[in-house]
Amino acid sequence: SQSQQNNDDRATKSVVIALGGNAIKKPSDTGTAEDMLRNVEHATAQILNLYKTDPNTRYQLCITHGNGPQVGALFLQNQMCVEHGIPALPLTFCGAMTKGYIGYMLQQCLYNQLQSDNELSARSDIKGAVTVINQVGVSMHDAAFQNPSKPIGKFYTQS
Repeated sequence: SQSQQNNDDRATKSVVIALGGNAIKKPSDTGTAEDMLRNVEHATAQILNLYKTDPNTRYQLCITHGNGPQVGALFLQNQMCVEHGIPALPLTFCGAMTKGYIGYMLQQCLYNQLQSDNELSARSDIKGAVTVINQVGVSMHDAAFQNPSKPIGKFYTQS
């Protein structure tokens, strides 16, 4: 985190918070929208507690997230649709779609919690949230491709 001063004499801290895909869909969850929303609501409530525990500090938050379980499930759903004549989307599209809906859930949960909390909604330094979809470039010659270690989707006990 980085601190700086602003007009109202409160310190401003820039904080990056990373949520793993398994924080959004826990291994014990079935992966329903309700499961993921419940987990995101819990995470955003904890994030907003920053403002309550340190009311004399202004926070600039960047929340980033993983999407391994979500992209794996969506890719599998797409593959299953092929037998019904619906073309599957490529993995890259599934990645973008899951980034989008996870960003939507984060924004929606933050908004709802801010609106229902008088203490937080009264603060002038809480402006809102925005979702940014990004792309990551990886060289096809990266040595990590020789021994992949980051799975997507669910784990199976038998092959």
